Amino acid sequence: MSDLSTVPLVSLMNLSSSLTSLDLRSCQLHGELPDNIFQSHNLQRLRLRGNHLSGPIPWSSLNLESLIYLDLSSNKFIGQLPEVFSNSTKKFSSYDSSKYPLGSFPSNLESLYLSRNLLNGSIPSWIFELPNLVNLGIGRNKLHGVIPRSIFQQVKLQYLDLSSPAFTVNVELEDLSKLKELDTLDLSFNNVSWNYNNSKNYTLNNRLDLVLSSCNLTEFPLFLKSMQRLGGLDLSSNQLRGSVPKWLWEVGKCMRSSFDHQEEQVLYPGSRGVALKT
Repeated sequence: MSDLSTVPLVSLMNLSSSLTSLDLRSCQLHGELPDNIFQSHNLQRLRLRGNHLSGPIPWSSLNLESLIYLDLSSNKFIGQLPEVFSNSTKKFSSYDSSKYPLGSFPSNLESLYLSRNLLNGSIPSWIFELPNLVNLGIGRNKLHGVIPRSIFQQVKLQYLDLSSPAFTVNVELEDLSKLKELDTLDLSFNNVSWNYNNSKNYTLNNRLDLVLSSCNLTEFPLFLKSMQRLGGLDLSSNQLRGSVPKWLWEVGKCMRSSFDHQEEQVLYPGSRGVALKT
C-alpha cells in the first residue's frame, strides 16, 4: 500500500467532481477529516480502512446521493452516530454539532463498514433501515444498544459484524434461515439469545461463517444442533470443556480435524479453518 503519511488531508478536497471511486486503504493517513472534504456528487465508493484517521466523522461530507459503499473501519474515529427520521426523506433529526451540519443520508448505501473505531453512544435506527443493505460492520466500537429483529430480515444481507459486549442481540433461527446470501455473521463478545424450535431443522447458507468468539461459552451451543448446514464455525476464546459432540460434526459436515495442544482445528468444505479452544 502507498504511504501518504505526509499528504495533508485538505488536499483531498481538490479531487475531480467526476470521481466515482476512491480507495485509500492502509495509506498511513492520519489526523481529522476536514469539513466538506468529499464534495463529488458522483462518488459511489469510498474506502479509508486501516489508516490513523481520528476525530468525529464529518457526516455532512458523506451525504452523497450516489454513495453505495463506505468503509471507514479500523481507524480512530470518535463520537456518536447521528440520528435520522424514519421517513422517506431520510433526514437527520438530531446531531448535536454545529460544526457538522447534516443533510440527507444516501438511501442507496449498500455497504457500511464502521468496525474497529472508537465510536460511542447508542445505535440509531437508520443503520438497520437502509433499504439496499448488503454489508454492515459496526462491531468493536464503544457503541451500545438493542439490535432490532429487522436486521435479520434484510434479505440481501451478505456480511454482518455485531461483535460487541454492549449489544443486546436476539436471533430467530427462522429469520436467519431465510438469509440465503449471508456469508459472515460475527457475534463475538456477545451474550446472544437464540430463539428456535428444537423439533425443527434450519437450513442456512452452506457458505455461512458463524463467529461466536469470546462469548463466555462453557458448552457447545445446543441451537447449532437444529442447523442442517453451516459453512464455518468459530468458537475460539471461550471456556468450552469436553470433546466436540457428534452432532456438531454432522452440522459442519467436517472433512477432517487435527489437534494441536489447546486448539482443535476444524475444516469445513469451502471455509477457513476454525479454532475451537478448550
